[in-house]
Amino acid sequence: MEQKIIGVLLNPTIDEVIEVSGFKIGRTFKALRSQKFPLGKAISFALSANTLNKALIQEKDIEIKVLACIGKEEIPIYNSFLDSKQISFQFNTIDGYTRSNKTIIDPKTHSVTHIREKGFTMNKSELDAFMGLIKDTVNRDDIVAFCGSIPPGVPNDIYFDMIKMCKKKGARCALDTSGLELIEGYKSRPWLLKPNLEELAILFPDSPEFEKYLRNPNENIKNIAKKSRELLSNETEIVITSLNRWGSICVSALQETCLYGKIVVDNPINTVGSGDSLLGGFIVGYYLGNDLEQCFRWGMACGTANTLMSGAGLFSKKDVRELYEQVKFDKFEL
Repeated sequence: MEQKIIGVLLNPTIDEVIEVSGFKIGRTFKALRSQKFPLGKAISFALSANTLNKALIQEKDIEIKVLACIGKEEIPIYNSFLDSKQISFQFNTIDGYTRSNKTIIDPKTHSVTHIREKGFTMNKSELDAFMGLIKDTVNRDDIVAFCGSIPPGVPNDIYFDMIKMCKKKGARCALDTSGLELIEGYKSRPWLLKPNLEELAILFPDSPEFEKYLRNPNENIKNIAKKSRELLSNETEIVITSLNRWGSICVSALQETCLYGKIVVDNPINTVGSGDSLLGGFIVGYYLGNDLEQCFRWGMACGTANTLMSGAGLFSKKDVRELYEQVKFDKFEL
């Protein structure tokens, strides 16, 4: 049975990206442009992985699949969108509406404003059905990425249970979430953990130095890398910590060297989904047998390519190939 890359999504979103020049709170504006994308972090992840796979021109396409809970009214738009992107998917229909997230981009000041909704509430029977779908789909050697927040009604330790179930089936699991679900999910010891700096701080609640790291991440790269390394174990082999415009850090249990990567682009359009794209690029690189530095380089290229177009996880094959060559690395021992 062929190995698959699977993105698991509990809390999808219809992302609406609105461009407003000179945006200010409490004023009335005409939008320069408005676009809607039926997404969610695992879908952004899968889109990134799919684009990179096609950019690398493999002999055979990697099977990339999304397992998601979707509100019943929005099933058609998700079906149409993922079909158009040639992403395989299976949905668990939820009796509720899929949340809408608004992102206001000001091209004049390059500011980005986010407005988030909670979305549907899941009951126990819906959650049990989704657990069954995951169990029936995941096989040995699959790579499964659990991405995003959880909807109301879902216990905070759901990722712990899902990751444990998939690990028993012989799959490798990646976790990209926040809040209590990150704290509980990390206890399952996923193969790969991808926090941003704020999420990394959540995992070290008794470390007051994070106030300094959050203020000046570029002046504390080695200290942040040391904290990332503390999360490694014989099961959690890789931690990738994203630092927004300051780049990303990758540490591995398999080598002492830490990688700090950065790419600078002029006038980024959209940062939503960059972390998902980074994860998608890294995992495709891993699937194809690349070494750690190559995997991280592809991840950085995908994450940066994401900033050049509207829509999370959407970028061009040309951009990602060019950006791969532009990644700058610092390597240091910890």
